[in-house]
Amino acid sequence: LAAIRLRDPETTQTFAISRDSSGSWSAPDSDGTLDTMMAENIAKTVVLLPYERTIEVTTDTVLSDFGFIPDGIFSIEILLRDNQTHAVVIGGFTPSLESYYGLVDGKEEIYIFERRAIDFLLIQLKTPPLS
Repeated sequence: LAAIRLRDPETTQTFAISRDSSGSWSAPDSDGTLDTMMAENIAKTVVLLPYERTIEVTTDTVLSDFGFIPDGIFSIEILLRDNQTHAVVIGGFTPSLESYYGLVDGKEEIYIFERRAIDFLLIQLKTPPLS
């Protein structure tokens, strides 16, 4: 991983962290000192983003039924060292409120992500780990 940006599409609030060639994390667009342990936790959460299953997107699928109106509530943008990019867009809650719907790289599947991981990342966006 080279960088991670958490973004709220409604408020346009963002929080980004980047890693240099020595592996040290920083928050280049933020004021304050980054809690590097929390930066590592953000990176681990993104890399291991747990999901329960997927739902196939068909021509009959209405994405707004899954909370994508149009962009969802939250996005995770990832830059790899080889300049590849990936994006995870989080929609609404599942009916049980224990998971979120999500789209990965615009693929033709809706992922059902575990709520704890997404809630953790949302907290980091709203209250960045800076001192």
